[in-house]
Amino acid sequence: MAIAPLLLPLVALLLSSSACQNPQPGQKESAAVQAGDTTRHVLSAEDRALVLRARELDRADSLDAAREGYDQAAQRLPQISDWLYLRAAGVTGDSAARAGYFAKLRTDVARDRIRWTDAIARERTRDFAGAIRVYGALGAKLDALRLRINPPADDASRTAARGELLMLIASSNNSADTREAIDLFDKVFTTTAPREEIVIARAAGKSGLPDRAATAYAKALGAGLGDVSDRVAYGSVLFRLRRYADAATEFAKVRTPPNLAAAAQYQRARAQIALGNTEAGRSTLRAITTAPPARRPRHRRQSRQGRTTDSDRFVEALSYRPARDQRPLPCGDDRLHTRRQEGCSR
Repeated sequence: MAIAPLLLPLVALLLSSSACQNPQPGQKESAAVQAGDTTRHVLSAEDRALVLRARELDRADSLDAAREGYDQAAQRLPQISDWLYLRAAGVTGDSAARAGYFAKLRTDVARDRIRWTDAIARERTRDFAGAIRVYGALGAKLDALRLRINPPADDASRTAARGELLMLIASSNNSADTREAIDLFDKVFTTTAPREEIVIARAAGKSGLPDRAATAYAKALGAGLGDVSDRVAYGSVLFRLRRYADAATEFAKVRTPPNLAAAAQYQRARAQIALGNTEAGRSTLRAITTAPPARRPRHRRQSRQGRTTDSDRFVEALSYRPARDQRPLPCGDDRLHTRRQEGCSR
């Protein structure tokens, strides 16, 4: 038993060494391990190399060589031939040759990609008119507009496409498409007019581009465009960017209509509190309830001395405090809480 502690490390070493040994390592397997590739592949090394070579040529825009590589790989690998034939068609400039590849497709899921592959092939082989036509038929407006505003498009086409791209930005309900359209507009048109910026500002604010929205609102509102809703939206964007002082300034400019002005003042108070100016924030909140009747919310003010007024209760309702610090409301006053007569003060 005394030598057991000395034997245990030796036994562990022998077991770990035997467990790690591969009794019959193959030549290809050893080469793969040495190259850092330990994945078990379905295809042989030669077939993988053929497909990867075709992809490299494709990315290098060696279209004819890539087509030959894909074609050869599809003949050797029938189990994935549909996708390789689609790849081959996507780098083929001749429409008849593309049709030949499409005729070889056997699965419905691959056939569903025929029109998209045709559009991509036309674009890559510089048949821009054909690509625009196919993209338009597919409903891919942004792809069609992208080709219409990029070289070698002429000035007339670019001008018309600029207006259509702006309309797409204004009307799109898809945030991802809107962001992509705004990015395309900014890349192609380096100078913009205030009337274009107000459209971009509204769309950018709704689609998750607060920085772009802030820049656009500043330019458009500075030129006298936009309405009071845009002013509120600008303040909200600045708040999201944590530019609290600028946000408070914009919210303070909103005076009408009453409902929007009250909402703007509430947001202004939030910005003031975020800046650490709690007293100013509470004062702004209280001003909402003490405004003239046409402006203030529908809370009847109690002027009896010694009673808590509705303005105080409104401020307390909007300001978060732990429950243990909240004052109970007077009994019988059920306008600002749901538990009407429970826990009230006598």
